[in-house]
Amino acid sequence: MEETTEQPIEETPVPETVPEKRKESHEELFGRLVGSASVLFFVLLVGVLAWYGYRTVHRGEPTTSIGDLPKTDIIAPAASREDPTPPAAEPAPQVDQKISITVLNGGSMKGAASVAQAVIKGKGFPNVTTGNAVKTYTGVTVYYGSDADQVSAEAVKTALGKKYKAVSTAKSTADADTKKSALVVIVGQQ
Repeated sequence: MEETTEQPIEETPVPETVPEKRKESHEELFGRLVGSASVLFFVLLVGVLAWYGYRTVHRGEPTTSIGDLPKTDIIAPAASREDPTPPAAEPAPQVDQKISITVLNGGSMKGAASVAQAVIKGKGFPNVTTGNAVKTYTGVTVYYGSDADQVSAEAVKTALGKKYKAVSTAKSTADADTKKSALVVIVGQQ
């Protein structure tokens, strides 16, 4: 008998096939980026136009319809008609030129209270005294004690506004400096 020798067949390993990931080209990426940006721009544009349209139509005013209006007669009976003469207006508060004013140097340079005193006297306020504040302040403030003195305080503020950058008015506080007279002007550090 013949011996047959079979030769083993060599098996060559078959490479596993991994699906290839498709690499996107730069043009495809740029196209997606432009598309996404276009959609975002469109959404923003629609939002801005909607907001502008809403604000233009409403302008913060409440809307009323005929049904919301009060139901009244078109012509009121003669007995219920009001007098067409408007009520007399209350007289506007007047500036008190003789009000007592104290000008205090609240940390500004020496002589600052005297400079402010001269400005105030130059505007027709004769009762102006000067002194030094107990503590240091910033800015120029006109303090008034009562609501009736507020008009005079505003007049003094206007007079000082030509000399100093920012002048404010305020109601007197519990601080002893602000209660020395009807109006207290404190010229603080600038």
